[in-house]
Amino acid sequence: MKRKIDNRTDEEKRATQERMAKVRDGKLAKHQELEAAKDALEDNANESATETKPKEERRKRIPLGRQDVLSFPKRAGFHRRIFNDNDKGRIKAAKDAGYTIVKECDIDGGDTRAGADSQMASPVERSVGGGMKGILMEISQDWYDEDQKAKQDKISAEEKKKMLGPAITGVDKEGYYGDLKVNISR
Repeated sequence: MKRKIDNRTDEEKRATQERMAKVRDGKLAKHQELEAAKDALEDNANESATETKPKEERRKRIPLGRQDVLSFPKRAGFHRRIFNDNDKGRIKAAKDAGYTIVKECDIDGGDTRAGADSQMASPVERSVGGGMKGILMEISQDWYDEDQKAKQDKISAEEKKKMLGPAITGVDKEGYYGDLKVNISR
């Protein structure tokens, strides 16, 4: 093992020791300065915590997953629904039944998606899954109520026929058994 030979003079050695002492003292002084600053910050934090700050008003947020992209504002006197735009002529059939296509500009507040300005005169379309688009259409509430009443009248007639069975249809009692009582209250 080689020993390090120190060829420095005593004066050089003393100067080196003095420099090292100054560095140690400087580090100690810097450490003491940092500790004092840290204590001052902690004191300020404790004072701030005891003061009451007015609460900031937060804007109402809509959490992800709770946005219903297929719900639209109601319009007085009209019934709205989404029709799938498929190749089976659903949109044409809806138009023939009295439905009209709702435009983006007809919805209160319009579309909040990016680029909505350029879409204001276009139909309200949303993805309904499977690569299919749904188009928002509306019909007069009076016409809608008439259609619903006609559907209910047909269902009621079928129910009545099933409840009365052979007595109303003229079919033999054969094949019918048991007793059925239905109470429909509206």
